[in-house]
Amino acid sequence: MALVSLLPFVTQVWQVYILIFALNVFNAFFTPTYQATIPLVIGENDYAGAIYLSSSTQIDTPLSPLLC
Repeated sequence: MALVSLLPFVTQVWQVYILIFALNVFNAFFTPTYQATIPLVIGENDYAGAIYLSSSTQIDTPLSPLLC
């Protein structure tokens, strides 16, 4: 969230590249950790359903401007 909050203060194109690179690096670490933690919380039997529900919540982000 701290990196995203820096976006309004960007004045150069290279700063955008640095912020986007940093966001992708953090995402590369977060996603496998998140998916590995789901079976610990939910259980092995419900893993596929939990991944499906987790990914289905991300579909509202691109559609949210249309809902307003």
